[in-house]
Amino acid sequence: MKDFKHNRGMEAYIQNFDILWNRAKISEKEAIVFFMGGLEVEIKNLVKIFELKVFKLVYNLARLQEEHIIPLQKPLK
Repeated sequence: MKDFKHNRGMEAYIQNFDILWNRAKISEKEAIVFFMGGLEVEIKNLVKIFELKVFKLVYNLARLQEEHIIPLQKPLK
């Protein structure tokens, strides 16, 4: 799980991570650490600030952050 990275959009990352988490049989706390480790730095930094302990909240905050970052990464015309 440690080499699993967010690179195809948050929804795909979350779905694939859920599959791996179920197979890995690790705790929610450990899963959050692995999930955070695979996020892009811009997303990870914001999510980390909140020190969330519930995975659903981590997922939701990561989704929200991605929605704000993607438009900022596109060049203006």
